[in-house]
Amino acid sequence: MLCGSRIALGAICYRALTGQPAFAASDSMAAMYRVGRVQPAKPSWMASVPPDVDRVLALALAKEKEHRFRSASTFASAFRDAARGELDEPYRLAADALLARHPWMREIR
Repeated sequence: MLCGSRIALGAICYRALTGQPAFAASDSMAAMYRVGRVQPAKPSWMASVPPDVDRVLALALAKEKEHRFRSASTFASAFRDAARGELDEPYRLAADALLARHPWMREIR
């Protein structure tokens, strides 16, 4: 299920940073579709954030549960590290692999 605390926290952080919802839609059905099938716009296209913050948000908003952070506290730590430019290499690699498969602003098939 996509609507867990981990993806919700990622969506909240995305909106706080960009001023835009990650999954904007005209109605609730369209919003649920976007949550499950569409990557949002890259955060750094809308806000001045380091590349590692883009990576952390990609992982936090991942469609598949196994690609997201294991807990909200793990996400928070990674987010802090990303903002400082100190993101752990395994997270960088995981995010880059995820984004190679599911790029920003693309529908996932």
